[in-house]
Amino acid sequence: MSKLILLKTEQDFAQFRRSKSYQSEVLRLRVRFSANQNFPRFGFIVPKKTIAKASNRNLIKRRIKAVLIKRQNKLKPADFLFFPKTPILKVKFRDLESSIEKLFTDARLWK
Repeated sequence: MSKLILLKTEQDFAQFRRSKSYQSEVLRLRVRFSANQNFPRFGFIVPKKTIAKASNRNLIKRRIKAVLIKRQNKLKPADFLFFPKTPILKVKFRDLESSIEKLFTDARLWK
């Protein structure tokens, strides 16, 4: 398994202002395609307002990353930005996996 390539700079995140958005009960996903990109990149925004405790915010990011590591080779080359919603804390890992897969299927992001 290879590592995820993450969005890190402010410029990377600023480019999502005009991007396509998809939602599920526990996640919102924004997708931006770039012409010269050969691999998927991922970013996470988990605000304190949504999830107060830092340990819970980190747990959510780790869970989402675990799902994405397994499936990153099957995704189209694009930038993905995840916004977890509050109910994600009560969701089991398997349900989170199916929710992310459903988002990618609805958005037609599989290769």
